[in-house]
Amino acid sequence: MRRSIDIALLVVGVLAAALPILYGLNSVSPMQKAFRCRVTVENALDGPIEVTPLGQWDASSRRRGLPILADGPFAVSESRRGAMPIGPGDSIEFTYDWDDVYFVDLVVRDIESDVLGVIVVDEPTDFSRFRALSPPKVRVVPLAIKWELTPEQSSACEEASRPSTFNGWVVILAVVSLASFIALGGRILRRRRRVAAAPMVTPV
Repeated sequence: MRRSIDIALLVVGVLAAALPILYGLNSVSPMQKAFRCRVTVENALDGPIEVTPLGQWDASSRRRGLPILADGPFAVSESRRGAMPIGPGDSIEFTYDWDDVYFVDLVVRDIESDVLGVIVVDEPTDFSRFRALSPPKVRVVPLAIKWELTPEQSSACEEASRPSTFNGWVVILAVVSLASFIALGGRILRRRRRVAAAPMVTPV
């Protein structure tokens, strides 16, 4: 019975640690720096807006929220990928992972009128016009906005505007793994103490 519990704790600890370890190794990989693109979005409208960038992996895939990275030296996914506010005349910057991803659309929400529009940024082709810009920048002006979204764009925008739970699962699995190894270590330590405290039996 004791051995079965030890094995179960060990298996749980190893399996739960797999995703956090892979995520951590990926975040510090030098290759990640080569796939970072820093983007500026400027609000040239008279009122405040919210923007949600959408990505597409190839011409046949569906649109999803652009994989935005948190600011810092490591490639850690940002929990918020959409509904980023920009005041009139202001601009924001964000970094995204462009590895096999095209920044295709920028969904714009006019906060005052609560109307959604979209700016076509790029096409999912072999050559990215947007990344070729120096620096990559999207200027939100009235003439650039198409005030009608396709059902796919609306669905992708709604999905991207919800906070991502991926980082939360990574933390939960890391805690589960750590707790499993602590419990296993505690059981092993207690057994050793009991063995050490047991009276020595000397043969007569």
